[in-house]
Amino acid sequence: MKTQLDSTRRRTAAALISATALLVALGASSANAATAYAVITEPVGTDHLAQLGQQFDAWKKAKLISGVKLLKAQPGQKEPGFSNLAIVTLPSEKAYKDWSADAQAKIGQNTIVRQADLIKQEGRPSKTPTQAVHVASLYATHVPAADYKAYTTSYVTPNMNLQRASGIMSQYTMYMERDPVAGKVRSLLVMEYADEAAYAKREKVKADSKKKLAANAEWKRINDTKETIRTDISSTASNEVNLSAPAR
Repeated sequence: MKTQLDSTRRRTAAALISATALLVALGASSANAATAYAVITEPVGTDHLAQLGQQFDAWKKAKLISGVKLLKAQPGQKEPGFSNLAIVTLPSEKAYKDWSADAQAKIGQNTIVRQADLIKQEGRPSKTPTQAVHVASLYATHVPAADYKAYTTSYVTPNMNLQRASGIMSQYTMYMERDPVAGKVRSLLVMEYADEAAYAKREKVKADSKKKLAANAEWKRINDTKETIRTDISSTASNEVNLSAPAR
């Protein structure tokens, strides 16, 4: 009887181990299949990315990337942070590794390519993307990723949602790059305004929103100490470029 009981216990233990291993494997497979992102920043004075529509199409056909959003800085800005900025969506971490091995040579050595994590996204893209104005703000981050996510939720999100509620902003997205640029790990906040008229109202709506939010003690505390969390690098008004259209 004891021998039979021990055998049953061994079989049960073996089954539990196998089930656990399967769950771990499934979890790892799910993690490997998770969407990945890359931020490509092209320096002021060059204009190469907008000419790479066919190359991005080729990467899509090879299933290395699943999408790309290209933003071109509006002319006449005092200190733009880039000439072009692309946000690339990839189907998996593995796809990012395969793509990035090829991307730098095709994109150009002076252009910065960094894998990034999506921290927060709310809203929907504009129904008229060619009319939308995107403000792409780059920051140097001074805290770990988990703390930056908490900062985004507690501080950035309330501000963005008041702008969305006003009707001027259609969507916002926060990314955090994984590897430093010139010794700084950067975050990228992309704010999408419906059109030029909505963008023209931005500063007033922002000011009104901050007055409301300052009544919240925790939000005000973060506002007063945000320089310890991140510092500004640049803020650039830009428009989306249709990469499928012939380059001019």
